[in-house]
Amino acid sequence: MPRLKRSVRSAILFNLNNEHFSEHDFNVSFSEDGNRLVEIVFLALPKYSFVIEEYTEGNIYALAMGDSKDSRKYIRSVEIPGDYYHKEANKHEDVNKAVGRVYDWIINLREDILHSKEKSDAELNEMLDSLDEAIDGKDYGEHEYFSEAEKEEIFSQLDELNKRIQELEKEKYVEPSKVKTIEDAIEKSKTEVDQYPKVVWYKIAGKKLTSLLWNVIKNDEAQRLAADVFRRLMG
Repeated sequence: MPRLKRSVRSAILFNLNNEHFSEHDFNVSFSEDGNRLVEIVFLALPKYSFVIEEYTEGNIYALAMGDSKDSRKYIRSVEIPGDYYHKEANKHEDVNKAVGRVYDWIINLREDILHSKEKSDAELNEMLDSLDEAIDGKDYGEHEYFSEAEKEEIFSQLDELNKRIQELEKEKYVEPSKVKTIEDAIEKSKTEVDQYPKVVWYKIAGKKLTSLLWNVIKNDEAQRLAADVFRRLMG
């Protein structure tokens, strides 16, 4: 019989059934003995796994001599991928907190898959160089600022960009936390329209938004969207 009771096993399966995957996308092994309590492997790409296990933390010399009075047993989750690294181990006070990490692991897993189709730095740099050339070709004066009509047009284009980002969120191309980052950058770019001359705004805001889209969305849609930002902002 599995060491974890039925309600805990059900909670793990519940976390696997979400808007992205179902429990049938994973191989879930509940252990009957040993330190390992459960191992979850993503069937489509078995390199991704999640393990909950018991481990003892303390003086290794005392433990080797059989003295456990200064040691303490913890629960930890070993996750591939982790929040920041390919493999991470997180310590928990109890099993329930470890089970709560399952959904975080799902998000990390999905994000890693979406990012697997990396756009090369060379492609992005080429696009940013094209923006520089386009701006320099306009021959803006060092102290030339946007007119009221031009500001209204830029705001309109930025609002359209914001709307498209929200659509990508609904289509599951962008995580909600990343959407907030893009929205904040768009709003900041709006405030800077009054602060910077045209040449400075285009080179700062244009590059910033394009790089952000490219690095956050990480798929073909990002390239099309980034190119569209160029075209619209440049009129």
